[in-house]
Amino acid sequence: MFEEIQPSLIEPFNREQGAFKRTLSARGGVILALVIPMSGFTLIGYEIGALGAWGALLVWGGTSIIALLQNFIYAEMAEMFPNASGGIAMYASKAWQRYVKPLGSILGIGYWAGWSLTLAVVSLVIGDLIQAEWFSHSTWAFVILGNHVGLPTFIAAATVILVYVMNISGLRVVINANLAIGITLAILAAVCLIGPLVTGKFHSSLLTFAAGNGDWSTWKLLLTWAFVASWTSYGTEICAMFAPEFKRPGDVTRALLSSSLIMIVVVAASTTVMTGTVGIGEIQRSPIGYLVAVVSKVLPFHLGGLIIAIICAAQFIALGSATSDSGRALYGMAEHGLTIRQLEKLNRHNQPARGMTVDLVFNLLVLFLVSNVAGIIFASNLGYLLSVFFALTGFLLLRHTHPDLARPLRLQRSWLFVAGVLAIFNAVMIVVGFSNPGLVGYGGRTEQMISLSVIVIGLISYVWRQTIQEKAGFPMRDFSPLDTPVDGLEPALPVQGE
Repeated sequence: MFEEIQPSLIEPFNREQGAFKRTLSARGGVILALVIPMSGFTLIGYEIGALGAWGALLVWGGTSIIALLQNFIYAEMAEMFPNASGGIAMYASKAWQRYVKPLGSILGIGYWAGWSLTLAVVSLVIGDLIQAEWFSHSTWAFVILGNHVGLPTFIAAATVILVYVMNISGLRVVINANLAIGITLAILAAVCLIGPLVTGKFHSSLLTFAAGNGDWSTWKLLLTWAFVASWTSYGTEICAMFAPEFKRPGDVTRALLSSSLIMIVVVAASTTVMTGTVGIGEIQRSPIGYLVAVVSKVLPFHLGGLIIAIICAAQFIALGSATSDSGRALYGMAEHGLTIRQLEKLNRHNQPARGMTVDLVFNLLVLFLVSNVAGIIFASNLGYLLSVFFALTGFLLLRHTHPDLARPLRLQRSWLFVAGVLAIFNAVMIVVGFSNPGLVGYGGRTEQMISLSVIVIGLISYVWRQTIQEKAGFPMRDFSPLDTPVDGLEPALPVQGE
């Protein structure tokens, strides 16, 4: 996959440069990203109910394989810019800055929204599960601006606040929580994914394809669901966000590839084994709670409350990683002059606490003031997937504009073709998915307009930083070299062969 690593090109990796401390191992990066397959395991029921086992496998398995291929590309870019904060959105910004610099702010805000809104949506899932399992008689609610606020909303708000406190206390706290809860969830996953096969409760006859008969309407439905599912299945790219914090060269690559491989295995097993155990009808009746029925088929005793508690815990640690990522996204934007400079600050625990505070306030407002949170997630997908598209095309652009820039890891030339195909696929998925929100019940014209507002917010952010704070006007292009001190890179070294 990669050409031979040249030791001389590893010199730009300087653990003393950059604001973040290099304390993260490849194993720690995988643990941070492990929440992505965990979320897929617990939330995949919605796609199974809508598409059948084979349709869900096509969507989730397909987008997870695409995520693996994309992570190879992100790995090269992450090793190129080992001290650059901001993840894939900032890699895209660097590649395109000489053509349209404000694009970086649009992509950064879009990427941030995609991760930040995870807090509101997933915390509400936790609130709904807790109410249904332990407080089913507590149905009180009141209305704020048309939004029904009840017990699940307050549970969600408390969850978001607890996640915030955990994150500003240090990355090690998040990793330890992920590891502890992840072990428990791994046991549950083993029961659900291996147990039915061992006990003979799995029946392949229950696996169906419910997405039509293969005409364009079927492909349109699958692409629209892929547009929604990629919000999760692409998420293993989170490892690139922590590139400035890995201890050794190559750690970010190992984390990116390992986590995406785990994702493929989990979603492939989840869509088939669990559906073949309880059938699509049970999953349609309870897209999350059906896990209780799966366990009941395997074990001779009822563990409903415990399973719901484990699912809630799994979603909780997903929020921890999402907060770490979105806070760093805002920090990276500030570091690169794309949003207000006040966000370019770390607290005493080496965390971007100010960016995380923005996440906290933003998501509390969404929880209490927005009625259709699922529709907002659809809206946030546009900005997130635009970051993916421009990162892929940015990879191609950097190979053309900066062929001699030091690349400690360099993909073989065949990957230029792969990157092009992936960019085209994502472009088609964005157009089809964005145009047909009604096919998956995730909103309509309002959510489409909210998606487009990300562009406006990004531009306002850029104008404020450049015009008000930097007094630099509105620069449209930036020809500064990519090997600047902000990246922690020494002058580019020639690359041997190609």
